[in-house]
Amino acid sequence: MNSSRLPKLIVGLFLLSTAAFVGTTYQAQDGPWVRQLEESRKDWLLVRRGVPGVREVLPLAESTRSDASEPERILILFPKASPAYDTALARILRSFGARKRWSTFVLVYYRNADGRMHRYLRKAERGEFALIFAMGSTAARDLHDHYRTGRVPVVTVCAKDPVLLGLVDDYEGGSKTHIAYTSLNVPVAGQLSYLRRLRPDLRQIAIVYSKRNSSAVRSQVEPLRKVAEAAGIAVLDVAVQDPSAARSELELKVATATGVMGSKDPEGDQSVFWITGSTAVFAHMDVVLQKAEGFPVLAVTPSLVNGGPSSALLSIGVSFESNAELASVYALKILTGRARAGDLDVGLVMPPDIAIDMSKAKALGLAVPFSLFEAASVIYDYDGRLVRQNGRALPVKPPSE
Repeated sequence: MNSSRLPKLIVGLFLLSTAAFVGTTYQAQDGPWVRQLEESRKDWLLVRRGVPGVREVLPLAESTRSDASEPERILILFPKASPAYDTALARILRSFGARKRWSTFVLVYYRNADGRMHRYLRKAERGEFALIFAMGSTAARDLHDHYRTGRVPVVTVCAKDPVLLGLVDDYEGGSKTHIAYTSLNVPVAGQLSYLRRLRPDLRQIAIVYSKRNSSAVRSQVEPLRKVAEAAGIAVLDVAVQDPSAARSELELKVATATGVMGSKDPEGDQSVFWITGSTAVFAHMDVVLQKAEGFPVLAVTPSLVNGGPSSALLSIGVSFESNAELASVYALKILTGRARAGDLDVGLVMPPDIAIDMSKAKALGLAVPFSLFEAASVIYDYDGRLVRQNGRALPVKPPSE
C-alpha cells in the first residue's frame, strides 16, 4: 500500500488532546521525562519502572492482565529534549493503547550520555526489543549511521524528509534496510501553491530558521529557496546563528527583514514570513510577531497556530500528532507481520495539515480564501476560539457564557 495514499481519516483518527496526561520536565543529565501520567482513564498510562535517563511505561488498560504472557518491549530513542517529542510520544502511546496492543515502551534519552544509544542497541540485538522508534531527525540519522543493518526494525518519528536528508534514495520502494521512514515535510512546491492562494501576488518570503538545525536547512530552507527563486520570488534569510541567543537575534533580524520587505512592498500584500521547524525559532514566536509589524507570519508546524497571542496566522505542514499516528500505523504493520520495515514507502501525510487563526487574519485585515478555509483541519475564529479540529466543527459557547 502506498503510504502517501493513506486516508487522512486513518492519520487523524486518534488526534485527541493529550496535554492533560503528558507534560514536560527536562533535566540536562536525564532528558525527557513524562512528568504526570494520570490513572483515572483506562487508556492512559502507568509508570512501571525508571532509572536515570530511562523510563518504562505501559498502557494502563493492559497493566492488570491476568495471564502470564510478557508484553512486547518497544524502545524509543530520544536524542534531546523537545516538546514536539512529548506530543509525538503521547500519540504513539495513545494509538497503541487504543488498539489494545500488549506493549511496554522503554524511553531512553541518549544524546549527552556516553554510549547509552549503543548500549540499548546491543540490548536490541540480544532480542530485548521487538521494535525501535527513532524520535527526531538526529535519531533518524544516528540509526541510519549505526543500525541500518541491525536485526530489529526501526520506524522514524518527528523526523524531516529522509530523501532530502540523504537517508534514503526515493519515496517509493522502501529503504531496503531495517528502517521504515516517515516524514514531517510537505513537498515545497505544494506549500508554495498554498501560499499563493493566500498571497496571489507573492514576491517576497522571509524564511526564519536556525542555522544549527541542519535538518531544517536541508529539508525546508534550501528546497523552498530553490522553488521560490525559480518562480521569481525573492527569499530573505532570517537565520539564527546561536540558539542560546535566539531571542535577541530574532529581535534584530526580523526587524531588519521587515524593513527590507516594507521598502519594496509598502502595502504589505506581496510578502510573508515563513517559520521553519526549528525549536530555537518557534520558542520565540512572540518576538517574530512583534517585529513582523503587519506582515503575515506563516509556519510549517501546525502547532504554532493556537489562537493565542503568539499564534501564527496559517500553517501548511504536518502535525506532530499526524506524523506519530502514521508512524504507529507503520509500527503495527511491522509488529503484526503485515509488512517489513525496509519495504515500506516513505510515510507522507497527504493532504497536509492546514491550520488557520482567523483572529490574526482579522488583525491584519487579510481575507482568507475559501479554498484554504475549506481545506483546513484546524480553525480558530475571530476571537481565538477553536471552532474546527481534525476537520470537524466544534460547539462554541457565546462569549457572554
